[in-house]
Amino acid sequence: MLCLTALSDVLFTLGYPDQALRRAYEAMEIVKPESDPFSFAMAQVYAASLHCLRREPDKAERLCRTAIESCIEHGFPFWLAFANRCLAWATIQQHDRLEEGIATMSSLLHETRGAEADQNPFFVLPTLAEAYGLVGNFKSAFASLEDWQAVRRKQSNAALDASYCRIRGHLQLRAGSVDEAEKNLRKAIEVSAGDGAKMEQLRATIILARMLRDTNRRDEARAMLADIYSWFTEGFDTADLKDAKALLDGLTA
Repeated sequence: MLCLTALSDVLFTLGYPDQALRRAYEAMEIVKPESDPFSFAMAQVYAASLHCLRREPDKAERLCRTAIESCIEHGFPFWLAFANRCLAWATIQQHDRLEEGIATMSSLLHETRGAEADQNPFFVLPTLAEAYGLVGNFKSAFASLEDWQAVRRKQSNAALDASYCRIRGHLQLRAGSVDEAEKNLRKAIEVSAGDGAKMEQLRATIILARMLRDTNRRDEARAMLADIYSWFTEGFDTADLKDAKALLDGLTA
């Protein structure tokens, strides 16, 4: 089960969202909630997190709520914290519940204690910054990213470095700092490409391609997006690949 959940996470990062989903559900199928509720809660939370990565918040929320009930019943504080974090993430992805998700994520930061003091902010703050950007609160969005940088300096985990650059670039773009936005988006693409993190590379490329389109650089946008999109062999029903296809079609027309 541990191997399957880890493999699911890696497969998504590498650009195989459908294989990742199959592995996540396989992990849930091989453990019995009656005899091993701890492992089952873990598998549920990882599957929920994957649905958030695939931008499927309804499915993520259902799994999170079931996992939360189990964690409370059996006393699993670590997975309860993970499930609550994931539930807030799923709530934010339902754009009509942005304020609710922001409030929940903010409370998670203030409630963090002990071993979770750095781990929780490490994963919460980038998502919180994105959410603040969606409601136009750029001051809080950039402050969240600065807080994340302070946490990042304390550890060697580079898993979110490309995401940080993408989120910062997207916020700068929306705030009107086009040149700085382009620098950060290109950095996100460079870092994710170096890591083989195709999904993150695709996300940053979509944002940059839109910016290039809007600044009369359509040919560059089309070539860049076509290159990364053509790499994919699955996941074409996921939100990110649908966004890429629609943008590419518009650039090609």
